[in-house]
Amino acid sequence: MFEPSEELFESLAAHTPVGLFVSDENGRCTFANARWCELTGLSYEAALGDGWIAALHPEDRERVLTEWDAGLVAGVDSVSECRFVLPDGTTRWIQGFNAVRRNRNGEVVGWVGTCLDLTERKIAEATATEAGERFRVAFDNAPIGVALLTPDGHWLQVNQALCTLLRYTPEELSELTFADLTHPDDLAENLERSRRQLEGGDWEPRIEKRYIRSDGAVVWVALTNEVVRDPSGEPLYFVAQIEDITKRRETENALREAEERFRRAFEDGPIGMALVAPDGRFLRVNTTLCRLTGWSESELLARSFREITHADDLLSGADETKLLLAGEISAFQLEKRYLRPDDTIVWATLSVSLVRDAAGEPLYFVSQIEDITERKRAHDELERLASDDPLTGLLNRRRFDEELERELKRLAREPERRAALLVLDVDRFKLVNDSLGHRAGDDVLCAVAQTLRCRLRSTDVIARLGGDEFAALLLDLGEVDDARKIASELAVAIGSQSILTGGDSTGVTVSIGVVVLDHTTREREIDTLVTADNAMYRAKRAGRNRISLAA
Repeated sequence: MFEPSEELFESLAAHTPVGLFVSDENGRCTFANARWCELTGLSYEAALGDGWIAALHPEDRERVLTEWDAGLVAGVDSVSECRFVLPDGTTRWIQGFNAVRRNRNGEVVGWVGTCLDLTERKIAEATATEAGERFRVAFDNAPIGVALLTPDGHWLQVNQALCTLLRYTPEELSELTFADLTHPDDLAENLERSRRQLEGGDWEPRIEKRYIRSDGAVVWVALTNEVVRDPSGEPLYFVAQIEDITKRRETENALREAEERFRRAFEDGPIGMALVAPDGRFLRVNTTLCRLTGWSESELLARSFREITHADDLLSGADETKLLLAGEISAFQLEKRYLRPDDTIVWATLSVSLVRDAAGEPLYFVSQIEDITERKRAHDELERLASDDPLTGLLNRRRFDEELERELKRLAREPERRAALLVLDVDRFKLVNDSLGHRAGDDVLCAVAQTLRCRLRSTDVIARLGGDEFAALLLDLGEVDDARKIASELAVAIGSQSILTGGDSTGVTVSIGVVVLDHTTREREIDTLVTADNAMYRAKRAGRNRISLAA
């Protein structure tokens, strides 16, 4: 019978890829091969005796020694796992298969152990465990609904967020399928998508759908799910992520409604509306604006607002626009003129506000343009009627008083300036009225007014004060004597006319009172007129058709 020799044992121990360890009945190492030393990080000399115990991980040391003692007492083989701490501080997991050694009498005399490196497997197990724990934590604590569903759609596992969203407990959901909770209008599409997923066909990775909560309320969700398959490709379960988007959908619906209301108000509005780029280009215009300005939509979109603005109003609103862009005002309003293609003028009230993007940058102006041409015309007519004499078209007494008062204040501020006030009265006007009639009198008054317009400068102020009395304010007068000279020229021009009234020719003369005005004039306008009026009556008393200069 073959008896293994010590040389043969040592040869086998030296060449086996398995770590080999031999101990006596007290657990002291009597032999360790090179592979065992490599696995534990101990040298042969350091492993002998009780040296190997020092390399055991502190958390495993007591357990391993207890297991050894129990095995020796019981005399049975064992399998154990433990950690060794290598010299560099790293840990290595070892699996030991320990067989009891007996002598010829059957007495236990120690252990023969083999060991394998379990480190990679332990790391993989720990990683898998950690990944599983991470998945569990992520699953349970996800801020959105997460669920595992069977291939036929039953809820297999759900997190709290999904239960909160759907208002069901996990137990209640386990009795239902996703189809039970899906809105009827979305069910067919949802089932077809699931079929395609299970069969491996094309499908949308993310959809938006409606669930019906336990209380009957409808919630919008964004659903993303994947099919998990076994190694053979058979579907195991769905992993679904379900995000509540109800508020977002409500916001989107509200935005669409607001946009539709704006579109209708914009396109069908009774006033002109336009969206205008910060550089002044028209971006969008409505029908009313096209009708108001006379330009077609395509013509306006090819232009800027400056191109259809009256030249005198090009700078109108420039300061307000700067304030609007700077955020110092929220809107502004002004009146301005636009030009139609035929160069006719349209007066409009322009209201402007600014729309900005999420970052606060200007996107476009919202302009509302209301046609006020007729209103402006009516207003101007009222102004004219309030300030003009209806017969001659000259200023009336009220407006002349205002202009005279303004000039007196101006003269007080500017000592170098000089002006003159002329009051003219038609001589023997009552005789014309009585003998030829009021129509003839009106003709005389209109003829005098026309002569004053023709002979005086456009900068001078001319008025009919009432009856047959006129006044002229000569601004920026040169020399004092210029007032007398101009008055004389007027008297001659009027007296040289032969006015045709009702078929008869009538000669007309005027008497003129003159007051020179400068910064020393301290009288009110009414007093100044009285002074000029008195000078005029002196001219009448002196024989009419004369000029009298106030002292």
